[in-house]
Amino acid sequence: MVGEKLRVLQMLPDMETGGVEQGTLEIGSYLVAHGHSSLVISRGGRMVADLEASGSRHITMPYIGEKSPRPLAHIPELRKLLQEVDVLHLRSRVPAWAGYLAWKSLPKNKRPLLVTTFHGVYSINAYSAVMTFGQRVIAVSRSIQDHILENYSIDPDRLVCIPRGADSSRFDSGRIFDEKRNLIRQGWGCEGDTPLILVPGRFSRIKAQDLVIRAMDGLGDLAWKLVFVGDPEENESYAEELGELAAPFGERIVFAGYRKDMPEVMAAADLVISPSRKPESFGRILAEAGMMGKVVLASAHGGSLDIVEDGETGFLFQSEDASDLAVKMRTLLENRELRKSMGEKGQVRISTHFTIESMCRSTLNLYEGALNFLEKQKDAETDT
Repeated sequence: MVGEKLRVLQMLPDMETGGVEQGTLEIGSYLVAHGHSSLVISRGGRMVADLEASGSRHITMPYIGEKSPRPLAHIPELRKLLQEVDVLHLRSRVPAWAGYLAWKSLPKNKRPLLVTTFHGVYSINAYSAVMTFGQRVIAVSRSIQDHILENYSIDPDRLVCIPRGADSSRFDSGRIFDEKRNLIRQGWGCEGDTPLILVPGRFSRIKAQDLVIRAMDGLGDLAWKLVFVGDPEENESYAEELGELAAPFGERIVFAGYRKDMPEVMAAADLVISPSRKPESFGRILAEAGMMGKVVLASAHGGSLDIVEDGETGFLFQSEDASDLAVKMRTLLENRELRKSMGEKGQVRISTHFTIESMCRSTLNLYEGALNFLEKQKDAETDT
């Protein structure tokens, strides 16, 4: 099987925005670039155009991400598709159940390799257990791997940790001119050497943007500009709440909306914060910021523990502790050289351990290795 052209089908709820969606796009692009075929099923979204532009084929199934019995209506169509692919890669629980039941209903000799990816710390129940049903199960960080082993009955030989990564071809500080960086800073009213604090991420209480605003109460004596990047329409009520919290700070806090030019946005920042209340499964923002040579601050749990070397490439703070975050922000805001040295160390670490290339290569190796193993198993059973 190694060296042969593979046909890989990935399934997820939609292709709007987020880490799961971005990972799906990256794996699809990598497969196509290496001569394989990539097929993605979702109910659609803004990233479909990028997916198709990179060579993947997208099939829209309108109910596939819906939390209702309706995704099961897609099973007959899925049964036909599964007989045309070598790998079925399930990335989320609702489509995973439809995909798994379609896969299970096929004769064993017509089933593709079944791969599942644990992208988060799901609620522990029978519904979430479908993500352990893969013939190979991918954990996106060591914390997720530990979570699976602690809470589910799974053969460790089926489980592999493949960290997600940052795209070194996009997040390359050497390719971004100072003129572009300065234009972004000026557009946000960040003058001269004023430190720009960047908080990227979807608007959600889980992401804890409000915690950062509360932490700024104790930093009013310092120069800074705080910028939130994300689409407020994803959670309008929470966005309004953040706007009310930020109002006393006036123009010192900016809501920049959704941006596609994240490498340039990262280049404009002096430090990047990931304040999530719940453990991040990986922490792509931290990896991207690190690859750009930016010092990072993150809640001390989940995938952040893999990415951030506390006190070396950034700081970890206690989740939901605005005072702890403020203390560590003050240290960085007051010390430009410390920000620079930590950012440089982080850049080396991320470029060595957490790249898209390594994630995609490891995933393709997993596909090929598992297919070869299963093929040898079939041959052995036939001989006996």
